[in-house]
Amino acid sequence: MADGALGRLRQLLREPVPWGSAQAELWAPPEAWLGLRLPTDDKAFLDLYGSGTVDE
Repeated sequence: MADGALGRLRQLLREPVPWGSAQAELWAPPEAWLGLRLPTDDKAFLDLYGSGTVDE
């Protein structure tokens, strides 16, 4: 997801409630275990909003 798309999601979903801090190095172990790289846009979304749900 380009910055533009993530920025648009931020407008639609509002700023996230702080849930912790994203740490890029934490993506390496699950990617190694899966044997593939996860999509950058998915990781950016999860880094911003955490693993919760999108709801009203």
